[in-house]
Amino acid sequence: MAEQNRNNSATLMFIGGSLIGLVICFFLWKTIIKPYGRPGNSHSEAEAPEGKELFRISGSNTIGAKLMPDLVKAFMESHGYENLRITELDSKEIRVSGENRKLKNSHDSHEEAGFITIHSEDSENAFKDIENNSAAIGMSSRPVNDTEAAKLMAKGDIRSHLNEHILGLDGLAVIVSGSNPLKNISKPQLQAIFSGAVNNWSQISGEKSGTINLYGRDSKSGTYGFFQSSVLNGNSFAPGIREYKSNEEMAKAISEDPNGIGYVSLNSVGNNKALAVSEEEKLTPLYPNAFTIATEDYPLSRRLYLYKNPASGNIATEFIHFALSDEGEKIVEKSGFISTELKTVDSKTVISDISNVPAEYSKTIAAASRENFNVHFITGSATLDNKAMDDIERLADHWNKPEYKGKQVILLGFTDDQGSHASNQKLAESRASAVAGELKSHGISNVLVKGLGEIMPVSTNLTPQGREKNRRVEVWVR
Repeated sequence: MAEQNRNNSATLMFIGGSLIGLVICFFLWKTIIKPYGRPGNSHSEAEAPEGKELFRISGSNTIGAKLMPDLVKAFMESHGYENLRITELDSKEIRVSGENRKLKNSHDSHEEAGFITIHSEDSENAFKDIENNSAAIGMSSRPVNDTEAAKLMAKGDIRSHLNEHILGLDGLAVIVSGSNPLKNISKPQLQAIFSGAVNNWSQISGEKSGTINLYGRDSKSGTYGFFQSSVLNGNSFAPGIREYKSNEEMAKAISEDPNGIGYVSLNSVGNNKALAVSEEEKLTPLYPNAFTIATEDYPLSRRLYLYKNPASGNIATEFIHFALSDEGEKIVEKSGFISTELKTVDSKTVISDISNVPAEYSKTIAAASRENFNVHFITGSATLDNKAMDDIERLADHWNKPEYKGKQVILLGFTDDQGSHASNQKLAESRASAVAGELKSHGISNVLVKGLGEIMPVSTNLTPQGREKNRRVEVWVR
């Protein structure tokens, strides 16, 4: 009996000791090991390192999901931060944090650590958070609208060249599963499909039948807003469309649905097929690729914006400069978007993608190479928009390189189809001359200007957005 009691006591002591050991291990793991895991790991809010918030970024999930964390991490590294880690605060917010080796000798350990918070939800929040000063930088996959710009005017002009910046470009790819035989589609067909006017594949393709299943983004997304504006002309989507918070979730669902169709950012096509898209049946359908999106000729091209809060500090401005630098633009490309880096394309390659090329156009660009951007203007004026101003500066920076020595810039102006051909040619030439004036102010004077008028539209002339897209200047070098 005594021996049995001793055994019971020993067992109880063993169990008690084990429980105490487990408690100690859990405490150590919770307070020491897990918070200081390997750099780059994801953690919960309770484990986020303390330190100084450098600034906060808010807005589009398209930019914020992958591209922005990569940019922030590289920016912090360039500013001396090491042991960088990503902390997941919740499904919409992360924190990139680290220790600054330049401050290692500082007695203030709080100042030694720093972090940048990224809130990724939708483009609408970019402007709301700038308005309430909870964000120094807004991410948006659409331009600021008039109502938002008016609300922010008390802080400054959010559309000014100081505050509005184009980080890169994206093309909304219209995707179907790999088993779908369809290759091309027009925007009027897309409008009929996503409005519900067409609901069977047999109405679109002679090779396929079956009910069309619609997929789209949630209504707060800038991607949703862009597609609704560009394809549906602001009208409602068909009832029953399946909505997703992210491009990746939608792409995965479509890959498993032979009758599905949806729209995603170019970097989220996944295992699906991206269709060639035309503005109208009579215009050449274009596939979304680096060149067609960079020139914004692809019908569903869009710009990715960074908006600086006019009240933000110098470090937010430094971040934007970094994001737009060569190093930053490489990260943009690595993330699957189209950077603003200048590239040239041979005229034969350009013409091979265009049908019904006028002889006057072919003659003018003979032996020339096209720069991968078009110059666009502020609506209703001959003033270059912010992207055009940046592109002109990039071209001027490249002009001193050996490959540009002795070259001539050719500026081809185009208009919409409103007015006579003679008046359109004159208007197109005046727009090209405005670009020539900007080039001259940057030291480039060997420029040929030619107005071609309404020929070779890249978009429809039936909508204000399409006409504005046709009012452009192409930039060639010979």
